[in-house]
Amino acid sequence: MHLPETEIMEVMSLPEKAPTSLEARVERLEAKESIRNLIMEYSFHCDSKKYDQLVDRFCTKDVTMVRGDTLQGRFEGAEEVKAAWRGGAVRRRDGKLYKGTPTKLVSGIRGRHMMYPSMIRISDDGKQAWGAWYFSGVRSTFSDDGMARGIHDGTDLFTFVKEGDEWKIRKMVINTEIGYDTHIQWVEP
Repeated sequence: MHLPETEIMEVMSLPEKAPTSLEARVERLEAKESIRNLIMEYSFHCDSKKYDQLVDRFCTKDVTMVRGDTLQGRFEGAEEVKAAWRGGAVRRRDGKLYKGTPTKLVSGIRGRHMMYPSMIRISDDGKQAWGAWYFSGVRSTFSDDGMARGIHDGTDLFTFVKEGDEWKIRKMVINTEIGYDTHIQWVEP
């Protein structure tokens, strides 16, 4: 399993040009706040299974999604990324090809994306940005035996681009580092 420490360090080490005016400083802060809002919109639409609204958060060209979680795969171009969310074929971690909407995969599951401190760097020209943060994807299900909860933890690495006045997702790399069911007792191997 690839752990993204190198990529996180690359985002952390990206220099940001010091603002030369109060106006430039406010612009950069507003850009970072807009990107944080975009991250929340992405999470909300995933959790609510509103995939049409989700894919509207992606840029219109040169978009890439790399998933290293349950739905593994690399998707290039806006149409391929949108098809993966809307119900195109995606390759699962077990190597099987899954065809159908992601909604069917998570039917009956109530999930939440928990995003932890985000680090965002804005390019000098203010038209591109990079972000890194940790996440926990938490899902809860109910059965005859009660509630079951599953969690996967990892790191997201996103690239953003400004289209007009809006920030959009250009590239997303989802690295799930561990996944587990909390209702199953852990044992030593």
